Amino acid sequence: STNLVTYSEDFTNAAWVKGTSTITSNQILAPDGTLTADLISSSGGSAFERITQSLASSGNVTFSLFVKQNTSNLISLYLTGTGIGVELSSQIIYDFNFTTESLVKNAGSASTADSTKVEVYPNGWYRISISVSSTTITDARIYSSWNVTNTLSSYIWGAQLEQQSYATSYIPTSGATA
Repeated sequence: STNLVTYSEDFTNAAWVKGTSTITSNQILAPDGTLTADLISSSGGSAFERITQSLASSGNVTFSLFVKQNTSNLISLYLTGTGIGVELSSQIIYDFNFTTESLVKNAGSASTADSTKVEVYPNGWYRISISVSSTTITDARIYSSWNVTNTLSSYIWGAQLEQQSYATSYIPTSGATA
Protein backbone atom coordinates (compact mmCIF):
# COMPACT_ATOMS: atom_id res chain seq x y z
CA SER A 1 0.00 0.00 0.00
CA THR A 2 1.00 3.66 -0.30
CA ASN A 3 0.47 6.40 2.28
CA LEU A 4 -0.68 9.42 0.25
CA VAL A 5 -0.29 11.82 3.20
CA THR A 6 3.10 13.49 2.67
CA TYR A 7 3.75 14.42 6.32
CA SER A 8 2.21 11.68 8.44
CA GLU A 9 3.77 12.73 11.75
CA ASP A 10 4.75 16.39 11.35
CA PHE A 11 1.46 18.27 11.49
CA THR A 12 3.36 21.59 11.85
CA ASN A 13 4.52 21.25 8.23
CA ALA A 14 2.93 23.64 5.72
CA ALA A 15 1.51 20.63 3.85
CA TRP A 16 -1.08 20.63 6.65
CA VAL A 17 -3.03 23.87 6.18
CA LYS A 18 -4.12 25.17 9.57
CA GLY A 19 -7.72 26.34 9.77
CA THR A 20 -8.07 27.83 13.21
CA SER A 21 -6.53 24.81 14.94
CA THR A 22 -3.00 25.08 16.23
CA ILE A 23 -0.38 22.35 16.34
CA THR A 24 2.29 22.00 19.01
CA SER A 25 4.90 19.46 17.92
CA ASN A 26 6.51 16.59 19.79
CA GLN A 27 4.45 16.76 22.99
CA ILE A 28 4.23 13.14 24.14
CA LEU A 29 5.41 9.66 23.23
CA ALA A 30 3.81 8.33 20.06
CA PRO A 31 2.66 4.70 19.70
CA ASP A 32 6.12 3.80 18.34
CA GLY A 33 7.81 5.08 21.54
CA THR A 34 9.33 8.23 20.04
CA LEU A 35 8.63 11.79 21.23
CA THR A 36 6.85 12.72 17.98
CA ALA A 37 3.13 12.96 18.81
CA ASP A 38 1.66 16.42 18.24
CA LEU A 39 -1.03 18.30 20.14
CA ILE A 40 -3.92 19.65 18.04
CA SER A 41 -5.80 22.44 19.80
CA SER A 42 -8.82 24.53 19.01
CA SER A 43 -8.67 28.20 19.91
CA GLY A 44 -12.32 28.39 20.90
CA GLY A 45 -12.90 31.12 18.34
CA SER A 46 -14.50 28.97 15.65
CA ALA A 47 -16.95 26.10 15.64
CA PHE A 48 -15.07 24.13 12.96
CA GLU A 49 -11.36 24.11 13.84
CA ARG A 50 -9.24 21.86 11.67
CA ILE A 51 -6.08 21.10 9.73
CA THR A 52 -6.22 19.98 6.08
CA GLN A 53 -3.92 18.21 3.66
CA SER A 54 -4.89 18.42 -0.02
CA LEU A 55 -4.26 15.29 -2.03
CA ALA A 56 -5.67 13.29 -4.88
CA SER A 57 -6.88 9.72 -4.82
CA SER A 58 -9.67 7.65 -6.26
CA GLY A 59 -11.39 4.33 -5.83
CA ASN A 60 -11.58 2.70 -2.40
CA VAL A 61 -10.00 5.00 0.19
CA THR A 62 -9.19 4.59 3.89
CA PHE A 63 -8.15 7.48 6.15
CA SER A 64 -6.60 6.51 9.48
CA LEU A 65 -5.07 8.39 12.39
CA PHE A 66 -3.64 7.60 15.81
CA VAL A 67 -5.34 9.70 18.52
CA LYS A 68 -5.04 10.14 22.28
CA GLN A 69 -7.29 12.15 24.56
CA ASN A 70 -6.15 15.34 26.25
CA THR A 71 -8.91 17.86 27.11
CA SER A 72 -11.33 17.00 24.30
CA ASN A 73 -13.75 14.11 24.26
CA LEU A 74 -14.13 14.16 20.45
CA ILE A 75 -11.89 14.37 17.41
CA SER A 76 -13.19 14.16 13.84
CA LEU A 77 -11.97 12.67 10.56
CA TYR A 78 -13.25 14.33 7.39
CA LEU A 79 -12.86 13.47 3.71
CA THR A 80 -14.07 15.60 0.85
CA GLY A 81 -14.27 14.88 -2.85
CA THR A 82 -16.73 13.79 -5.49
CA GLY A 83 -18.76 10.64 -5.67
CA ILE A 84 -18.36 9.57 -2.05
CA GLY A 85 -20.67 6.68 -1.32
CA VAL A 86 -23.95 6.12 -3.05
CA GLU A 87 -25.25 9.62 -2.39
CA LEU A 88 -22.58 11.22 -4.63
CA SER A 89 -22.03 13.87 -2.00
CA SER A 90 -18.95 15.89 -1.26
CA GLN A 91 -18.10 15.19 2.38
CA ILE A 92 -17.94 12.46 4.96
CA ILE A 93 -17.32 13.21 8.64
CA TYR A 94 -16.96 10.81 11.56
CA ASP A 95 -16.42 11.74 15.21
CA PHE A 96 -14.35 9.60 17.53
CA ASN A 97 -15.68 9.65 21.09
CA PHE A 98 -12.93 8.86 23.61
CA THR A 99 -15.44 7.91 26.32
CA THR A 100 -17.41 5.38 24.28
CA GLU A 101 -14.42 4.41 22.10
CA SER A 102 -16.62 4.66 19.02
CA LEU A 103 -16.64 6.32 15.61
CA VAL A 104 -20.03 7.86 14.87
CA LYS A 105 -21.28 9.59 11.74
CA ASN A 106 -21.36 13.36 12.30
CA ALA A 107 -24.73 15.09 11.80
CA GLY A 108 -23.04 17.32 9.18
CA SER A 109 -21.85 14.36 7.14
CA ALA A 110 -23.47 14.12 3.73
CA SER A 111 -22.57 10.46 3.30
CA THR A 112 -21.92 7.28 5.26
CA ALA A 113 -18.63 5.37 5.46
CA ASP A 114 -18.50 1.89 3.98
CA SER A 115 -16.77 0.84 7.20
CA THR A 116 -15.12 2.25 10.32
CA LYS A 117 -12.60 0.75 12.69
CA VAL A 118 -11.27 1.56 16.15
CA GLU A 119 -8.12 -0.20 17.33
CA VAL A 120 -6.98 0.13 20.95
CA TYR A 121 -3.24 0.64 21.51
CA PRO A 122 -1.23 0.87 24.75
CA ASN A 123 -0.95 4.08 26.79
CA GLY A 124 -4.35 5.48 25.82
CA TRP A 125 -3.78 5.52 22.06
CA TYR A 126 -6.34 4.53 19.43
CA ARG A 127 -6.03 4.08 15.69
CA ILE A 128 -9.25 5.20 14.07
CA SER A 129 -10.14 4.75 10.41
CA ILE A 130 -12.93 5.39 7.94
CA SER A 131 -13.21 3.65 4.58
CA VAL A 132 -15.23 4.91 1.63
CA SER A 133 -15.81 4.13 -2.03
CA SER A 134 -15.32 7.24 -4.11
CA THR A 135 -14.39 8.60 -7.46
CA THR A 136 -12.08 11.35 -6.19
CA ILE A 137 -10.83 12.48 -2.77
CA THR A 138 -9.34 15.98 -2.68
CA ASP A 139 -8.84 16.75 1.04
CA ALA A 140 -8.23 14.91 4.28
CA ARG A 141 -9.00 16.92 7.41
CA ILE A 142 -8.65 16.48 11.14
CA TYR A 143 -11.06 18.53 13.24
CA SER A 144 -10.01 19.40 16.79
CA SER A 145 -13.55 20.63 17.38
CA TRP A 146 -16.72 20.26 15.37
CA ASN A 147 -19.46 22.79 16.07
CA VAL A 148 -18.03 23.52 19.53
CA THR A 149 -16.48 26.87 20.44
CA ASN A 150 -14.42 25.68 23.42
CA THR A 151 -10.67 25.41 23.74
CA LEU A 152 -10.06 21.67 23.35
CA SER A 153 -7.08 19.50 22.46
CA SER A 154 -6.08 15.94 21.55
CA TYR A 155 -2.84 14.22 20.61
CA ILE A 156 -2.41 13.01 17.03
CA TRP A 157 0.16 10.97 15.15
CA GLY A 158 0.49 8.77 12.10
CA ALA A 159 -2.02 10.07 9.55
CA GLN A 160 -2.49 7.75 6.60
CA LEU A 161 -4.64 7.89 3.48
CA GLU A 162 -4.44 4.89 1.20
CA GLN A 163 -6.28 3.50 -1.77
CA GLN A 164 -7.54 0.43 0.06
CA SER A 165 -10.88 -0.65 1.51
CA TYR A 166 -9.20 -1.09 4.92
CA ALA A 167 -6.25 0.34 6.89
CA THR A 168 -2.97 -1.50 6.38
CA SER A 169 0.07 -1.28 8.65
CA TYR A 170 1.16 2.30 9.34
CA ILE A 171 3.57 3.72 6.73
CA PRO A 172 5.47 6.82 7.94
CA THR A 173 6.10 9.69 5.49
CA SER A 174 8.30 12.76 5.65
CA GLY A 175 7.87 14.92 2.55
CA ALA A 176 6.57 12.45 -0.04
CA THR A 177 4.18 9.57 -0.38
CA ALA A 178 5.63 6.20 0.62
